[in-house]
Amino acid sequence: MATSKRHGYNLIEVLAVITIIALLASVAVPNILEVFSKRRYRTVAQTAVAYIAAAQASARETGRPCGVRIEPFGDGKVCIIMKRIDSPPSFSGRTDTARAVVRSSGGIQAVIESIPGIPKVGDLIRFNSAGAYYTVTGFNDDGYVELSVGGIDDAGEAEDLPTPWANGWSAPLQFTIYRQPDISSEMPYFFPKNTAIDLENSKMEGSGHDILFNPNGTVFYPDNGNSLVGTHEIVLLVRDMVSAQVEERIEGTAYQVRINPRTGRIYTNAYMAPAEEEDPALPSSGE
Repeated sequence: MATSKRHGYNLIEVLAVITIIALLASVAVPNILEVFSKRRYRTVAQTAVAYIAAAQASARETGRPCGVRIEPFGDGKVCIIMKRIDSPPSFSGRTDTARAVVRSSGGIQAVIESIPGIPKVGDLIRFNSAGAYYTVTGFNDDGYVELSVGGIDDAGEAEDLPTPWANGWSAPLQFTIYRQPDISSEMPYFFPKNTAIDLENSKMEGSGHDILFNPNGTVFYPDNGNSLVGTHEIVLLVRDMVSAQVEERIEGTAYQVRINPRTGRIYTNAYMAPAEEEDPALPSSGE
């Protein structure tokens, strides 16, 4: 009676199969991990966009500048928390008849009805609800408020402020003090574990760590005591936190949150390494 032989795999065949599987895995696994990383950073960037957009919407609703504070962490290279900031109500004196007087004498000075904490350095002051905004730069020994000689006009353009009070104190002027923003009661946004804004490779020209929106949605730039509407996009780079801290090469999985200061548009896109360093100004008509 014939008997059938039972065939098996020898050691060489098994090793060959294992080698093929290992080679396929070495090619496939990095691609799979990159897909998941891209999805992760894209989701984080989109969530950051929504958080910033909510602050912009609040500015429109309240009629006052609102925004977010990019809170540096550790040695200041990354941000893992964004906080909402809101500007307190403006102040025009304790009564409707409150007035200020202004003069230009070795700098612009004003005598303004005040209360504790108002005004303070960095606040903006406008007289008679017209003309440019003056910035509070300090207080002299006589108690006069010292103001900057540069500001912005209604169109948000830089302006050399007029000094019509060179010959003495002005007539009484109605005034409005636009106060600096404070941390709001809204919940902060905590970036998910191991993700952060890479501050070293982000661009926030003139805005420090605050991004403020005007009531019309444009970006309000504090810059050296003045407030200017910027001409360059704000770019926040969302990436792996550890790589950002040790300044490793930016991988293709990083995402950018971009804000057009003139239009207020907020959007996100994948990071694309530039061929060379450039920071083009936005065209005058916006995007």
